[in-house]
Amino acid sequence: MNRAQLQQVLEEVARQQTCDPQRAEQALRSLLAEHPNETIILVRLARLLHQVGRIAEAVPLMKRAVEIAPTAPLFNDLGSLLLAAGDRAAAIDAYQNSLKLDPNYALGCLNLADALADSGRLPEAIELYRRVISIDASSVDSRVGLAAAFLRLGDPPAALAECRAALAIDSGHAGALHATAIALAKTADLPGAITCARALLVQKPQFAKGWHTLGNLLDDAGDVEQATSAYRRALEIDANLVEAMYDLAALTDAIPPPAMPRPYVTRLFDDFAPTFERRLVEELDYRVPKALREAVAPHLSESVAPSLDVLDLGCGTGLVGRRFRDVAARLVGVDLSQGMLAAAGSLGVYDELVHDDVVEYMTKTDSRFDLVLAADLFIYIGQLEPFFAAATKALNSGGLLAFSIEAIEGRPFSLRRTRRYAHSLSYIMELAGRHSMQLLESKPTAIRRGDGGDVAGHVVVVRRTDRG
Repeated sequence: MNRAQLQQVLEEVARQQTCDPQRAEQALRSLLAEHPNETIILVRLARLLHQVGRIAEAVPLMKRAVEIAPTAPLFNDLGSLLLAAGDRAAAIDAYQNSLKLDPNYALGCLNLADALADSGRLPEAIELYRRVISIDASSVDSRVGLAAAFLRLGDPPAALAECRAALAIDSGHAGALHATAIALAKTADLPGAITCARALLVQKPQFAKGWHTLGNLLDDAGDVEQATSAYRRALEIDANLVEAMYDLAALTDAIPPPAMPRPYVTRLFDDFAPTFERRLVEELDYRVPKALREAVAPHLSESVAPSLDVLDLGCGTGLVGRRFRDVAARLVGVDLSQGMLAAAGSLGVYDELVHDDVVEYMTKTDSRFDLVLAADLFIYIGQLEPFFAAATKALNSGGLLAFSIEAIEGRPFSLRRTRRYAHSLSYIMELAGRHSMQLLESKPTAIRRGDGGDVAGHVVVVRRTDRG
């Protein structure tokens, strides 16, 4: 088959791809058997498999294409497949290879910027977004990416300027309008933000995330009824929008979910990471790290303390790890947010940092710890039975579990309008007793400042008394 004939067959396959992907795949595999080193066939087949959700099969095909013809566009395609497969580090490498081959390849540059931003590497991402703009001044997506990065860095005015530049290019761009609404809210123009969000939804009435954002803005404005309606509309469009599910539960009498959904946690703290310590310590007078150290101290033996294996769950940027470094021979931090882990890693405090869910980590690790810390972690977990079961496994006999809670009475736990869970001490004590843990300390503690004054809570220390 000559080149012209091959092109003709590929055009026919492309026409089949939408209506009959199975037949198109068969045709491409037949072509590949005849032409095993033809990159255009490898790429077409990889894209088809990606389209039908078979990403694990698509990646090796694209890697083979890159080996045969290492071009900037093919490395970019490989990066996008790796990202879809959940391997962000490998995707970043592929995008970087794309730019090594062509530093002015705008699409590869934009994709690399997005991947770095998602990894919390915001200064690098900003530099790349600006490079895209220097290559293509009409790139709206790079302006929107810049706006999102500035929002995460706590610079709403800079974000708003990028949003306006994007809208000057495309006044109906959904991403730019969405980012503008968020930036306006963060510059204290809540009415303007709501107006912008509503304008977006006039143009894009099926934009579920837009309805979710409108719900958040209306909730901030105190209009719970309209916020609830917006969340419900978001879920009508996208029943899997977990952020909207969670926010709706916080405003209604519905039974709350067992925990904050993992994607919600990840996005929340990746966005929060650059300004986390300033906001928590300076603005909210966060007191848990100090209170936790004071509560644990009487239960540590001076002769043993320097050799403790310590696990810091939901370690964030390392506020708690710093308080316990001097008693730890080994200090491990676990967090779901790459942005938080990047900040914690810059301290040089931890011996190991792990990107994982805290319960999953404790369940599968072979390590055993003398002290497990969970500072302000339970505010994102309602149902604590799985946590205590996992902590029982992770603790050495006689090991300590120290944590904080926001306090309520009358029910085991509740999801508050603040989107944080509160727990009753009776529920905590029931769980501790069921998992062979002895109460050592329970101190009423003002966790942080809230809108209505200090947030009441407790710092609790329990001891694992039996391996069971």
